[in-house]
Amino acid sequence: MRAVIIAMGDNPALSSLLHYKPSPLLHVVDKPIIFHILDFLTGCKIAKYDIFLCHHADMIETALGNGDRFGIQLTYHLVRNPLYPYSTLRTVSKGWKDKHLLLASGESLPKISKKTFLALTKHPKPTMWFFPTGVWSGWGIIPTEELSKLSLNATPTDFQSALSKNLMREEFSPLIEINSMKGLKNSNIRALFPSSTLHFPPTAHMADHSVWISRAVSLHPTVTLKPPLFIGENCQIKEHAVIGPYTVIENSCIVDVGSKISNTLVLQHSYIGQKLSLQKAIVDRSLLVNIPLNTEVHIQDDFILSEIPSVSPLNIVYKGLQRLFACIMFIAILPLFLCMLISCRLKKDPKLFLPAGYNLARWRYFQLYSFEKKNQETALPNKSFPFKRIPILINVIRGEVNFVGVMPRSRDEVINLPPDWKHLYLISKLGLITLSDLDNVTDSLDECYAADAYYTVHMGALFDLRLFFKWLKIKFTQLFTSIKGLYGNP
Repeated sequence: MRAVIIAMGDNPALSSLLHYKPSPLLHVVDKPIIFHILDFLTGCKIAKYDIFLCHHADMIETALGNGDRFGIQLTYHLVRNPLYPYSTLRTVSKGWKDKHLLLASGESLPKISKKTFLALTKHPKPTMWFFPTGVWSGWGIIPTEELSKLSLNATPTDFQSALSKNLMREEFSPLIEINSMKGLKNSNIRALFPSSTLHFPPTAHMADHSVWISRAVSLHPTVTLKPPLFIGENCQIKEHAVIGPYTVIENSCIVDVGSKISNTLVLQHSYIGQKLSLQKAIVDRSLLVNIPLNTEVHIQDDFILSEIPSVSPLNIVYKGLQRLFACIMFIAILPLFLCMLISCRLKKDPKLFLPAGYNLARWRYFQLYSFEKKNQETALPNKSFPFKRIPILINVIRGEVNFVGVMPRSRDEVINLPPDWKHLYLISKLGLITLSDLDNVTDSLDECYAADAYYTVHMGALFDLRLFFKWLKIKFTQLFTSIKGLYGNP
């Protein structure tokens, strides 16, 4: 039987958690939800999958690949409008020969035994699977021919109403259900009980009864652990902290001295400050969600809640070498810089520091340096003033700008970018040399977006070096051409 997974990734109830990932990649016990779904389905001998994506589709494709790691066949389909997730399904399904298909949600998983599941799929009966609350789970066995009867603008509510008239109804308890913040937290807590059939990450082991600890976890001897609880990889729990019960801490988190956490979900790369007491909450970096009050607060004080950035030693070395090289270059052209400083004015433009998150209140800014003529009435373009960008070396030395990256932009410029472009821009890095400059991109927004998108996807030390040497080649060619024009034969 073919499995169709609807993974739009854009859940309004979880919007504050979905700036940097789609909902199917949110974790339950430190493992993406869609991985739990595929674990279950592959264990039930389902081998062919069609996954329909929208929000951050590239991230889901990168996480799952072509399906080889699961031993399955994956086909991806892009849905343009997440409000109508079944429009593309209706079109694609016309070429399928399957009489029935298994429809699944990328955000939920009913609590159903493999034996029951195999019985339902071996002799398929058109059914829709509901949770005891009356909410449709997004799962069911659907006759393929029913899809052709749907409107292209059918919303999930329309889809449910149209099919429920002709299909039987089955009821199952939820194993994973993230239609709300509370649902996400409770899904993690349910996974801690022995009755759960979810598979924990392979790096986790049961250190004590219902106490799951992953590798590279640092626990001070004075820490108190109250089961059930789960602690992900590379976490650090400091002196006199009390963790649990009913607590899940994802990977790369720090819980500082004396903090108490119970009935709480802490998402990856989060820092919990000293002597805090958290109950019935979700923490995502600087975001605190109070489940009983259904409120969200962004904490501005980094000593209370904040993000722990992931740092690569290679990137630290690479950035250090960039700053050293910029310093050498600046010393070499210091006489020219001083001469320019006499005839020109040092201009400072506030720009957004990258990478940055989606919380505007936590954006950081810096002053981008450049030269402008003292007597000019309007800003001169770079081509008419070739030494205008020399002071940017100061920004490179200070670690604010790289040699290669995307163009620095102001706060308003970033806010006004289209959503997809803004997402790519915020996770990129700033550069003196941009792909747009090297490829002679025009002022077309589509071309600029394509250049920024291509760079952001491929950025890295080796890719930056290739672009840097390409830039040097262009500059030396221009210099040689100029010299040849001056001293060549008329």
